[in-house]
Amino acid sequence: MTVPDVFIQAFNECSRVLVLVGSAPASAVFPDGLKTMVADLSGMVGVSASEVRMFMCLLLAYPLGIIWRLLPTPTAKHVFSVVVGLYMIMFMYGFQWVHVIISASIAYLIMKVGGPKSRIITATVALLYLACMHIYRQVTDYLGWTIDVTFTLMVVTQKLHGLAFNYYDGNCEKATDEQKALSTKKLPSLLEFFSFLLFPSGVVMGPCVEFTDYMKFANGEVEIPV
Repeated sequence: MTVPDVFIQAFNECSRVLVLVGSAPASAVFPDGLKTMVADLSGMVGVSASEVRMFMCLLLAYPLGIIWRLLPTPTAKHVFSVVVGLYMIMFMYGFQWVHVIISASIAYLIMKVGGPKSRIITATVALLYLACMHIYRQVTDYLGWTIDVTFTLMVVTQKLHGLAFNYYDGNCEKATDEQKALSTKKLPSLLEFFSFLLFPSGVVMGPCVEFTDYMKFANGEVEIPV
């Protein structure tokens, strides 16, 4: 058995477990009526169901952003981001939503245990996770057009990289003024962390933003017209 075969077999076994973990909640937020509507739109327009789901989420990003902006407290905004962002990736990717949570949780754990100096390890592990997902996609759906979780995972990986280095810069005496402006001295809470990653208006395809900018926006420190 070749190395690629071993990799695919191991990944398939992991996928079977993740299907069991992720399918139930994904099915719960994706009722039959919504499935029928997506299927009807897919047939009517002549595009895949995954493309219809993506387009629906992109359209929802605008009103959801306005609702988020009008929420009264930062905590309310963070809870809204996590709940709605999770719903959106479950809707788009089915059981694959768990990959976003796994990758993010591993990165957070590394930063929590390793502190600011763990930036290289955090960035490397997040990138390797994404690379494994891309390789698996290339082997199992080569030249396919189905939209899978790597679509969102690429944005999440960028955010994890940025946060890891911003956390380091916030505790580095040699940081430049530009680095200090985007730095954070302490690791965010889990609620703030996942709110940053799952912000509904950017969870599907970005754009990637700096954690400090996101927190200023959530805390009302930046005035942006609705």
